[in-house]
Amino acid sequence: MRTICAFLVALAPLCADTVAPSDTPPANPAGILALIKGSALRYEGEVPDFTCTEMITRSEASGKTIAGADVRWKVHDRLEEVLSFVEGQENHTLITVNGRPTRYTHDSLEGMRSDGLLQFVMVPNWIFGPQAKTRFNWIRWDTLNGRRMAVFTFDVPPSVETRPLVNEPKVFLVGYHGLVFADPETGEMGRLEATMDAPKDFPFQEDSFEIDYGTVHISNEEFLLPVKATGQLRDGKLLTKNEIEFTEYRKYEAAVTVTFGDPSQP
Repeated sequence: MRTICAFLVALAPLCADTVAPSDTPPANPAGILALIKGSALRYEGEVPDFTCTEMITRSEASGKTIAGADVRWKVHDRLEEVLSFVEGQENHTLITVNGRPTRYTHDSLEGMRSDGLLQFVMVPNWIFGPQAKTRFNWIRWDTLNGRRMAVFTFDVPPSVETRPLVNEPKVFLVGYHGLVFADPETGEMGRLEATMDAPKDFPFQEDSFEIDYGTVHISNEEFLLPVKATGQLRDGKLLTKNEIEFTEYRKYEAAVTVTFGDPSQP
């Protein structure tokens, strides 16, 4: 089985709590977009080293598209991991599998993993950075968690390097398109939906992700960071979905590493 490092998801439209309050365009969409860009990049080099807990539910299904309404997902496993973000780099420590302590390591996991996801979306300079050639367009107003949101489409041309398979060195240049939901007064993002635009020889036919942002506390400071993520991809008829909750954000403190035994043994 291939180990997939894509973080993910071709998205079905969200209806749960996104009810458009008005179709009237904002008077100054460029001004709102400037606020969003400033907010999205404000943590570049500013977030302290931290750890958080990842609760991951990995599911699989069979079908022609991950966006199909009739997809019947079956839970493959549930993982608990500690994610450390230190000096700009992620590290994942696997704690439990299906609620039980495990001798497996994160690197020994097969299937889809969330490597690099938090880092990729915490400061999304691939969308908003000065070198990005992203096209934006205001599309509608929406409501998310009771808050009025301005929604913009975005389109990033092929310019992002990705290595989708952990055990293969090939790097692909990909683009993305999707939606940004943000507070029109502060520019703070509430949700990011992105679908990958990949070349024909990319190993997966559909690959995209969705992120919900929320306020978290690290060392008594507030930060707007990911709190939920959903990723899905399609490899032929195999559909894979990862649902992740990021909780217990806290200041990073170096700790003693505990080795449970041979990582190849359950």
